[in-house]
Amino acid sequence: MKVVVTGGGTGGHLFPAILICEELIRNGHEVYYFGNAKCIEKTETAKRNIPFYAIPSRNTSKKDIKFVVENTRGILKALRILKKIKPDVVYSTGGFTTAPVLAATSYLKIPFVLHEQNTVVGLVNKIFRKSANSFIHSFPFDVEEHEKMIGNLSRYDDELQRTESHVVFMGGSGGAKFINQLAVQYAKDNPHKQVCLLSGRNFEMTESIPNLSIQGFVEDMREIYRKSEVVIARAGSTTLAELSYYGIPSIIIPMPNSADNHQEKNAEYYEWKNAIIKISQDEYTYHTLSNAVNKLSRDLKKSLSTHFKSCYNKNAKSQIIKEIHRVSKANKIH
Repeated sequence: MKVVVTGGGTGGHLFPAILICEELIRNGHEVYYFGNAKCIEKTETAKRNIPFYAIPSRNTSKKDIKFVVENTRGILKALRILKKIKPDVVYSTGGFTTAPVLAATSYLKIPFVLHEQNTVVGLVNKIFRKSANSFIHSFPFDVEEHEKMIGNLSRYDDELQRTESHVVFMGGSGGAKFINQLAVQYAKDNPHKQVCLLSGRNFEMTESIPNLSIQGFVEDMREIYRKSEVVIARAGSTTLAELSYYGIPSIIIPMPNSADNHQEKNAEYYEWKNAIIKISQDEYTYHTLSNAVNKLSRDLKKSLSTHFKSCYNKNAKSQIIKEIHRVSKANKIH
């Protein structure tokens, strides 16, 4: 089976796609990754020796002449490469980088599978939803007839012996200034606590705080998760999937300006499941957060962990692969 995989712009779209690529390759299938050369997918696929094709694209929030030109170039290039590869199926995890690929895929009548990572269906997935051969949801919302609720994917599938020695702050793959400021203040106010901050690459610290360790970007998060007593994070879908897989007690502060307010809605789902503590970003955030961290009892942490773990579908990867196979076979029959 030949499979084109696309998805990117952010780690939330990329890493689930990478996991499916790796599983397909392990099963002996030909895999080709279509993405934007200026985004993280080019680097990450190169690390794993996944064939990468650069497809021009531009963010849908910038609808100017460059938007039209770049996406038109992307469609034309995707058409040329798809005609050459002749894939059996295309699997997409969303993001603006997938728009030209899906437009070319639809034009050539190649069957495709869409996988939505968030509670709110993203713009590109909305556009191509009706013409998709399969639509997979990560959350049990807005699931239409014939669509499937499977879940999202964690990069990791092992078990951790957690030491619960650090309060961990992390703002996602790009970092978050607001989260960084919270971490610094919390470390200052709680010198008896060991605090770890994943700051993003461009954060500069001008003072030394003995109980605060800072890392810009961490490739393998398992050591961070292993030492986490509690994690303070944004509500990105991949972050939540990984924290859910390990059942790490978490305080989630959704990014207030995310597209379609999807981070708020992602967090609301886990809050509804009694799996996290959700805090809004406002002038009272630090005090609310500080009280929440310092009042985390052993029983509350155990309860959060149990409920969080129950939200993760450990069969998600195999179910997604099965769906890709189903769509590919159905096309061959017709």
